[in-house]
Amino acid sequence: TLPPRLILGTAQFDGRYGISRQSGPVSLRDLRNILTYAWSTGIRTLDTAMAYRNVESMLGDVGVKKWRVITKIPLVPDEIENVDVWTQKLVEESLTRLKIDSLAGVLVHYPHQLSGDLGRHIFHALAQLKSRTLVETIGVSIYCPSELPDILDSGDIDVVQAPMNILDQRLRDSGWLSRLPTLGITLDVRSVFLQGLLLMDDTNRPIEFNNWNQLWTEWHSWLERESITAIDACLGYILSQDNVSRLVIGVESMEQLEDLIQNSNPSSIKLPQGLSSNDLNLIDPRRWLSS
Repeated sequence: TLPPRLILGTAQFDGRYGISRQSGPVSLRDLRNILTYAWSTGIRTLDTAMAYRNVESMLGDVGVKKWRVITKIPLVPDEIENVDVWTQKLVEESLTRLKIDSLAGVLVHYPHQLSGDLGRHIFHALAQLKSRTLVETIGVSIYCPSELPDILDSGDIDVVQAPMNILDQRLRDSGWLSRLPTLGITLDVRSVFLQGLLLMDDTNRPIEFNNWNQLWTEWHSWLERESITAIDACLGYILSQDNVSRLVIGVESMEQLEDLIQNSNPSSIKLPQGLSSNDLNLIDPRRWLSS
């Protein structure tokens, strides 16, 4: 079933995230309602980050003691001399904002910092946090599977969070989708809807994505032929991957979450050849502003 494999993403709560964003930051009242409903459906884990403006404080204010919370540490500034102390202090401050005693996971938000001496210091600090039982699992949030070899050479991790969706199949094509479980590493997938881009029709898709009109035509024609909604296709594709443990799904309103839970009925699907893309200007949201 869907909810136990869902992690509720919180990036949208600060009002800045997502190409399809339609509203500002959520209020504490709305946030409380979203969390109450999410819990009632069986969702038990939240994904946040220290970089999401004041989201950790908002979560702490509404109360998340019963939740499993995963957060991410930001870029280590160049002037930091003692990375071990800096990392442990950051996590302790995160726990204070969230008003919880321990974290289900801490991910490194910028994977390039996990190689070399800096990486060794970060890994050491995270291992110390695990030994103090402040953190249950440690991992990394990657943008591209090609980042994994250097990371795995630098230290032991429990979790990889990576983008994967119908257009972005790099995890599968690179072989890492099948390899990570053999290394004892849990795989969590985000960007299932490509920040909502896969759910848009031609009338509300931003014009900068018209470069890929042929792909959009193929996508919508396939949905029509299969009589399947875009949400069900996106979820069904990821849920049919045995090696994906959990899906991080972000919402910006109660209505979106209700729609996702109540109206989605994903089933295993077989995608047609040629529907995926290797064009980073399309599948890597970091490039959208510069492309």
